[in-house]
Amino acid sequence: MRKLLLFVFMAISAAALLAQSAAPANVVAKIGDEEVTISDLENYSTDMPYLFKGSGNSQAFKQGRGAEGDKEARLEEIIQDRLVLKEAKGKGLEKDPDFLAKKKSLEDQLLLAIYYDKVVRASINPTDEELRAQYDQSMRFMRPATAKVIRVISQSQDQAKADANDLKAMKEGEITDQRFRVEEIHLPEEQKIGEMANSQGNRLSGSEEAKKDPHIQMMIALVGAKAGDILGPFGQEGQIMTVKVLEKTPAGKTPFEQVKEEIRREIVDREFNRVLDEKRKELRRKAVITIYYENLDKVSK
Repeated sequence: MRKLLLFVFMAISAAALLAQSAAPANVVAKIGDEEVTISDLENYSTDMPYLFKGSGNSQAFKQGRGAEGDKEARLEEIIQDRLVLKEAKGKGLEKDPDFLAKKKSLEDQLLLAIYYDKVVRASINPTDEELRAQYDQSMRFMRPATAKVIRVISQSQDQAKADANDLKAMKEGEITDQRFRVEEIHLPEEQKIGEMANSQGNRLSGSEEAKKDPHIQMMIALVGAKAGDILGPFGQEGQIMTVKVLEKTPAGKTPFEQVKEEIRREIVDREFNRVLDEKRKELRRKAVITIYYENLDKVSK
């Protein structure tokens, strides 16, 4: 009987310890009984505290925030802030006149920011026709011709031949040798490639000078290449380059649907000040306002 009771006691103790060690749902940390949740961490803004802090380390944290490794730093920042807040409240500083004045000012600024976003910006709704017109007029979304290749540098002609043979069956997602690198090469305009082919390819083909410029040789070869082609070798002993063409994309414009939202944001940003100014003037016209200039003159700055 005593053994049975001992077993039950141990089982209950183990269950209690397990319950204590299990993390509560969505809780990252506890400061006493106060919880720091996943949402707290994801929505934590480092901007506001630095209106009042002068810490160089904190500023560096703010500038570096966003990387995956900053989760613990952000959590530590929240923990420290909450401990300081607890002490500040313990001293009754939430009733301090300076705090109350700044609180009112900050609340007003935050409310204005929400108004600008949810009323002013939300009222700017460019049509698809306007977005398309902006797209058609802009040259910013033009993209150059590109070639995606697997490139390898060999030390000797024999190694280059072996590497070229390996390239034939090689696929982008199956590369294990770090000497083979996938690269996207921006190709010059067709006219410039033609000039390069005439001046560098035809005129210098086979010469020592041409061999010293493997990149130009590769660019010229890429002009007429197609997916699957093995190009090279280019260069000399110690720096011999061979490439396999994976795919080629002709010059053109990024599709409208891919940049549509970017154009929408640009138009909203551009129109924001005009729409806000019109809204302010409208509210000003409707408001009953009395200005006491004799007191306005007393303002020192």
